Amino acid sequence: MCLFAVPAHLPIENINEFYNGILHPLLVPAHLLTIITAGLLAGQQPSHTLLRSRIFMGAAAVGLILSALGVRIATPLPLIVYVLVIAIAVAARSERFPVFIVTLAPVPLGILLGIDSAFDGLTTKGLVWSLLGCLLSVSFSSFYVALLVKKASRPWQHIAVRVAASWVTAICLMVAALQFAQR
Repeated sequence: MCLFAVPAHLPIENINEFYNGILHPLLVPAHLLTIITAGLLAGQQPSHTLLRSRIFMGAAAVGLILSALGVRIATPLPLIVYVLVIAIAVAARSERFPVFIVTLAPVPLGILLGIDSAFDGLTTKGLVWSLLGCLLSVSFSSFYVALLVKKASRPWQHIAVRVAASWVTAICLMVAALQFAQR
């Protein structure tokens, strides 16, 4: 089932599907911004960093399964807009928000990331390996960002987290503006 027409993500030549899956989210700018934002959000919370990271990982797994079943989005714009909202929340110190909002925020983030990670032109076995590599890369990367943020103990480190979220916000605004300019 295809929600919109979408250009395929092209794999990197001369490496196998698993390594393509691992490198894919780290080389696609929208996915890298999503990983960083999910890690910043999970790490900024006073408690339950591991739970929020697991929620994001589970949502990404659901999104990857949906992409394997043929669900697609036309552009990464919905992902970019949602990353923008979450990055603004992190820059505004999201630990002040209600717990249920912060806990549920990674769910659409992970699902949109997974759906946008469609690999076309692969055999079933290659697709499974690519999606598994993608899930591992997304999971470990976002979890390590969350751990780095969680370990921030000095005041300047907390400011650095908010500055990183501000940079993600600025990048998302530029990408969204370019998407609208192309229409």
